[in-house]
Amino acid sequence: MKTTFIKTLLLYLSFAVASASSQAQSIYLNFFDGSESSYSLADIRKITFEVDDMNLMLWDGTVYTWNINNISHYEYDANPLELENLLNKVNSWQVCIYPNPVDKLLYVQYNLPSDDKITIELSDMQGKRVLETKIGKQLKGEHQESIDLSTLQPGQYICRISGKNNMISKHIIKQ
Repeated sequence: MKTTFIKTLLLYLSFAVASASSQAQSIYLNFFDGSESSYSLADIRKITFEVDDMNLMLWDGTVYTWNINNISHYEYDANPLELENLLNKVNSWQVCIYPNPVDKLLYVQYNLPSDDKITIELSDMQGKRVLETKIGKQLKGEHQESIDLSTLQPGQYICRISGKNNMISKHIIKQ
């Protein structure tokens, strides 16, 4: 049930964000506590899912995170979707970050379904970017990068790996 909800929501939101440039529309989220949120699609940069959390990143750098179990209803007026194509795209980009917690070297492994231009960013918990590594164009397939974090202060950070059409955020702890 939960997996179906995530995939369905992701499909609608992926399509919504991808089509935002041609249509002035919004997404609407209702929560079980009675609260509501809405966002203009033109303001949304990326939407990602991690386990039970939905992360919504705006172009101004603001990130909102909700547990999907708290979302009672979502709405978006979309054209009919090619669900199978979108599902394949959603499931095709894989990222592994280790070790976590990390002391000095952080390894980022990723599998690209097609050629892409990759950037890795680390932000502190206030959203301030503390490190950016522009990897550049990578060919389809498996890749691994190592990032020296020895100069960072101990604490919690968000590691974002992004390409032209994908972004994945992971929480890491620097010892």
